[in-house]
Amino acid sequence: MIEVMEGKSVTLNPETVIQRDDEMQWLFDDKEQQTVLAEIKTTEVTKYDGPDERFRDRLELDKKTGSLTVTKYTATHSGVYTLKIRRGTETLYNRFNIYYKEEIAVMEGASVTLKPATEINKDDLIRWLFGDEEQQTLIAQIKGETRKIVTRDDAAGGRFRDRLKLDETTGSLTINNTRTTDSGVYSLEIRSSRGVSDQTFIVTVKDKVEVKSLSEGDSVTLNPDTEIQRDDQILWMFGAQDHLIAQIRGGTVETYDDGNKRFRERLKLNKTTGSLTIKNIRAEHDGLYKLLTISSSRGIFYKKFMVSIRVEYVSVTAGDSVHLSTGLTGKHTDDEIQWRFGEEVSPLAEIKGETVDTYDDPDERFRDRLELNKTTGDLTIKNSTAEHTGCYKVKIRSSEGNKNRTFFVIISGAAVTHEARKKSEMKEKNDSRENRGNESVTVEMPLLNGEDPDVVNEEEGTSSL
Repeated sequence: MIEVMEGKSVTLNPETVIQRDDEMQWLFDDKEQQTVLAEIKTTEVTKYDGPDERFRDRLELDKKTGSLTVTKYTATHSGVYTLKIRRGTETLYNRFNIYYKEEIAVMEGASVTLKPATEINKDDLIRWLFGDEEQQTLIAQIKGETRKIVTRDDAAGGRFRDRLKLDETTGSLTINNTRTTDSGVYSLEIRSSRGVSDQTFIVTVKDKVEVKSLSEGDSVTLNPDTEIQRDDQILWMFGAQDHLIAQIRGGTVETYDDGNKRFRERLKLNKTTGSLTIKNIRAEHDGLYKLLTISSSRGIFYKKFMVSIRVEYVSVTAGDSVHLSTGLTGKHTDDEIQWRFGEEVSPLAEIKGETVDTYDDPDERFRDRLELNKTTGDLTIKNSTAEHTGCYKVKIRSSEGNKNRTFFVIISGAAVTHEARKKSEMKEKNDSRENRGNESVTVEMPLLNGEDPDVVNEEEGTSSL
């Protein structure tokens, strides 16, 4: 059996070496009739168009090897190809079964229809199977003269329950509301008085994820694709472990918190639309959200959302200035703007009304280095060093609403770290060592997703960032 995808070429090779005096014929049998496609007689090559001219301009016959190539293959070229060789008083045969193979890609949640390549007759037995050759499972069929349609909800682990539709007239199989688990091999088997024909479909259901990119402190609403019904059960889940965080069941709305209490007093579930709102987003809310809608009349629906916290990366060479922008233009006299660094609770710089303040940070690494623009709220860090690498967050409160931005600053090139500077000051005071060798210090770079921070080792005067 040879499977060929639409539009491709297939070459059929004899199993014997062609001799000079051989006479050859290639025949095609599509269960209705057998037709000569090509032949070699007394070294003369002849090609034909085949039944209903379906092979016109598609055949290539190699005079030396006897190989037959069918180009621009379609489903109508499926069937049995026979090579007949007359060699003196001996006749040799080779047979090749060619099956149509179609690849179909569809987005999760959409419907897909698998269509037979040929018309079916009233007494044909139509069988649709799922899985590879070793684990094929019958999922739907039309039973010959009775024309009784059967779809098996229990087949393949029940994954197709209430989602299969078989067309009695065309034999086409439709899969509604596709899921990624529907990806795989589908086989169509048609049994008739003419014989048996087969088709193969490779279906790939691509994961559909709606992406929401937000700034820290924003709120986001995740909406279902379809209008929910009164008796629908709505389940909202979070993370790879599918932690249940909200649901509507029997008309009752419930919200939950996971073990980390990250969603406490942040969730709002709309009873009418099924929409989930997450308020005051933080880095710990970054991740995958799944909506599962269970309807007694329409079946089961899935939808996925990826919520990510927007981070702007800024990279400069040590000694240069770092400019972090709020994105504001003009003067905002009523705004409150506050800058923070890392996980520090205390502010780095802030504007309240007409008051502009900058701070040295608890370890004074920003002493005499900060400039805060009174008009725009932009923050500048002068003469940067490796110790200024890290996460910077700005919160803007105004009558127009709140706004948040997050930056991750990377300082590269030679720099003296804060720890090295403190040790140098102690050396000058104590004068206990005449020459201090290279010392290794550690700069911790806090991440936004709550995972263990990466550690960057630096030697004095260099940075590996």
